[in-house]
Amino acid sequence: MVDISRHLEKAREAEKKKNFPFAIQLYHQMLAMKPDDEEARRGLHTTLESYGRYRSGNLFLSFLSTLGPRISIFFARLGKNHPGQARGWEKVLAAAPNDRGALRALSHALERAGYLRSAQVAWEHLGRVTGDDGEPWRRAGDLRHRLGDREGALEAYEKALAANPRDQEALRSRKNLAAEGALERSSFRSASSSRELIKDEDKAKELERSQRLVHSADSLDDELASLEDKLAEKPEDAGLLLRKSQVLRKLGRREEALELLAGLRDRNEAGFEGLRLLGDLRIEGLEEKLARAGEGEESRRLAGELKDVREEVARDLVNAHPTDARLRLRLGEALQESGRLDEAIAEFQNAGKDPRFRSETTIKLARAFRAKGLADLALSQYRKALEWLEGSGDRHRETLYELGDLLEEKGEKAEALQVFSRIYEADITFKDVSARIDRLRGEG
Repeated sequence: MVDISRHLEKAREAEKKKNFPFAIQLYHQMLAMKPDDEEARRGLHTTLESYGRYRSGNLFLSFLSTLGPRISIFFARLGKNHPGQARGWEKVLAAAPNDRGALRALSHALERAGYLRSAQVAWEHLGRVTGDDGEPWRRAGDLRHRLGDREGALEAYEKALAANPRDQEALRSRKNLAAEGALERSSFRSASSSRELIKDEDKAKELERSQRLVHSADSLDDELASLEDKLAEKPEDAGLLLRKSQVLRKLGRREEALELLAGLRDRNEAGFEGLRLLGDLRIEGLEEKLARAGEGEESRRLAGELKDVREEVARDLVNAHPTDARLRLRLGEALQESGRLDEAIAEFQNAGKDPRFRSETTIKLARAFRAKGLADLALSQYRKALEWLEGSGDRHRETLYELGDLLEEKGEKAEALQVFSRIYEADITFKDVSARIDRLRGEG
């Protein structure tokens, strides 16, 4: 079996640094080895969405830049080579990530090639960027259903209906899915003798809800009705309100869930789980708006708002669990993204007290010191990180690369050459390390 975990880590690092073309190239390599790997496919489409927000340009010029792949698609279509068509459309999107027609064509090609997990991810990507078109979400729901993910299918159908409430196919599919769930529950009840021992029907229903992994639309509606009955007697019960918000989210009623959770937060009764869910919903909503915004002032405004919300959410979670190093690390990242370097450094230093995050926080400290212009402190942190990291692997090479880059920037070219040579010895293909060595030798 092909192990692509190393490539995944490298691609994610490239995306974080906004080196989108390199990340896309790595995802293409992974999908060439494992065409229906869902994790690699999801990473590719997340990167394409991010790349699309940063990339603008003339549509005609974008079309010209993709003529080569389009010609290969033409011949693949003649030969009914669906995997070949999919590879061609992937290359088109690598050059023109905002081309919705290419994304739709890729989704069709992946589905026809039998790469159902990949097709599901591609349809969901199209659903996020088209807004008022429910077909992509309906197709994603059909694929999730075929793959045995009923809860995911239900969520996709709800999104299809949110985009187009008159989508009869989505309505029919959701109804059929609910009927399947009801039939399965009925069969289970008749086959399970332990249920007969439970005399209290309400308790049996509560047990069924807590144990069932897949909720049909009907069961969620039933649970919501039950919660509302209980809230009529205890309208301020924080536990019931939190559970109601979770059910509303599953039903696709995000705004109602947000309103409930915001009320709990204002009363200091949300608890950690409520704050986490509130943050996820706020970030999720802004990310969807940003994906649909395209280029221009609105996109920049939403990107700034998303940055602020990520910081606010991270701070709320740290206040709820001040000793959780992972949460402090997340807050530090949000602060650094906002340019608040001193506060970010303080959070990284705090998170670094936990030995589990020592190497990760040291690397982040090095980057923050470098961004602040404190090159000597950054160098010290990079060297510490290298002592704690294993002597091989992409993370070790990435840290060496950043150290070499900073040394070269400071004019310490001999030491930079030594550092880049260590990478070259282990992996000649890593980034542009070969070219960096040639340049430093030429300048020496």
